[in-house]
Amino acid sequence: MFSLLLFFLDFFLYALLDQWVFYLLLIYFVTLLVSELAFSKRSLLTLFLLLVQDHFLYGRFGLGLVCLLPVVGLAATMRSVFHRHYMIFSQYLLLITFFVLDHFLIEKWLFTSGLGGKSTMIKISINLIVLSLTFLGRRGNRFLPR
Repeated sequence: MFSLLLFFLDFFLYALLDQWVFYLLLIYFVTLLVSELAFSKRSLLTLFLLLVQDHFLYGRFGLGLVCLLPVVGLAATMRSVFHRHYMIFSQYLLLITFFVLDHFLIEKWLFTSGLGGKSTMIKISINLIVLSLTFLGRRGNRFLPR
């Protein structure tokens, strides 16, 4: 249910700002990856909604898996290496990994768009701030996993 709310909120912010800047559903997915031991129904629904968003953004369903599968693999590796209390810092690394892969693999290599590094850095900065604000409200929010 919370995934659907973030899905529609992402689309609302896209319509309001006329560009895709906030990736709230991706931040929630990364939080789920770090906090849960295995994929749950909530994680699969969030992944499906991310792929629908990606289809809206690029016009091809499933293209986001090029960036999401390495993030999922990296999260599984980090979960086995790091203690649970240190996984907070890995969320930042997973989010940065997604945006770097999205910029170089999809936007530069596949679509050969001339977007510069500044736009990617702005996306990374904005979403890291949103991720930090999510951590501030995480204790009182019963929808986010602990």
